[in-house]
Amino acid sequence: DGFNIKNTHTPETIDISGTKTWDDADNQDGVRPSKIVVTLYADGVAYMTKEIVPDSHGIWSWKFENL
Repeated sequence: DGFNIKNTHTPETIDISGTKTWDDADNQDGVRPSKIVVTLYADGVAYMTKEIVPDSHGIWSWKFENL
């Protein structure tokens, strides 16, 4: 009718990823853990946590998606 307005907003999302690199001469001392915990913080508050284990190639990586 000419007087109704509909506003919409779709927030932008991002993905945050990372890789853990060990500087331990390929675990020469045998003390590397079997898993690690990665915590994502938002404004100083823990937002999301992931438990990370190496893939079949020994790569330790993670990805937080659609943030």
